[in-house]
Amino acid sequence: MITEKQIPLCHAYELGGRTVTELTMRKSTVQDRLDAARTAPDGATQAEMELALFALLCGLPAQDMEQLYDEDYEQIQETYLFLKRQRPDRTGATGKWGAGPDETAGKEPVKSENG
Repeated sequence: MITEKQIPLCHAYELGGRTVTELTMRKSTVQDRLDAARTAPDGATQAEMELALFALLCGLPAQDMEQLYDEDYEQIQETYLFLKRQRPDRTGATGKWGAGPDETAGKEPVKSENG
């Protein structure tokens, strides 16, 4: 499972006193979403919440992310979606992430009490 990805930028940026030509984004956790919500301004729009999350995942201040051109920001959005779709490879896996295919054959999936 891929947990981070390099994002080559179309433009070079001066961020934090250095020239940046690529960013690294890591896969998001629930804690990241909570932290982004806390750091976003009161009454933040969905776009501002997204920006706060992406800044956190790329290790940049949100103010630096605001300098990016649209085409670079779109690459960041695409990378976020790519990482979000990454799942552990469970084929034949045993242990923490679940039983292998032979152990689950013919069994109903376990449902939580809420769903």
